[in-house]
Amino acid sequence: MIAAISPRIAGDLAIPLGAAGQLVTAFTLAYAIGSPVLTTLAGSLERGKVLIGAMLAFAVANVIASPSSSYGGLMLGRIFIALVAGLYTPNANSLAAAIAPPNKRGRALAIVNGGLSVAVALGVPLGAVDRYELGLEVELRGRGFPLRPRHSGACRWTSPRCR
Repeated sequence: MIAAISPRIAGDLAIPLGAAGQLVTAFTLAYAIGSPVLTTLAGSLERGKVLIGAMLAFAVANVIASPSSSYGGLMLGRIFIALVAGLYTPNANSLAAAIAPPNKRGRALAIVNGGLSVAVALGVPLGAVDRYELGLEVELRGRGFPLRPRHSGACRWTSPRCR
């Protein structure tokens, strides 16, 4: 969610504001196109492992994209981040529905989607302030926090080694 800091990105990379806005467009297109394709390709894999892999890949992608001082590098990073995010969301919904008893599936899906909605609703404005003050690099590195497996709720839930 970098739309709020497009002017800062444009200034930092010395690119037109419209080019910085294309980072948002590329993310959206990669998410929309990649999500169904990657979800289909990962359909035979265990959902818990797909979720952990997606979270780790998301964190790694943000850490890799953070020091990018070129428009092309940041664009590639944003596309990869979108692909991984697009893999996570449908698999989180699928797992929630699969592990919940039939009479609680609606609630499980509401919790997953509510959590994603709250994360966006709170994270975008708070992140925009953070990113504007500290810069995109610091914000993207902050997303690398899940690289510490013990801090990941999904790791605790799916793997006894993380407990």
